[in-house]
Amino acid sequence: MMLEISALSFLGFGAQPPIPEWGSMLNEGRTYLAKAPWLMLYPGMAIVIVVVVFNMLGDNIKDLIDIKEEDF
Repeated sequence: MMLEISALSFLGFGAQPPIPEWGSMLNEGRTYLAKAPWLMLYPGMAIVIVVVVFNMLGDNIKDLIDIKEEDF
């Protein structure tokens, strides 16, 4: 879900500019990539970290639920 929202925002289909979104931050940072690469680095890292954390959290919750179902 986060990747889709970020991708839509990157393409310009998300919230409009006074509202900050990581995808729009990436899109705006593209123009300054040569001079200020951190403008794309930080929002990109935030997207990756959030997606990985939620995937790990979802896997752990699934494992906990599967263990409880085996007991019955």
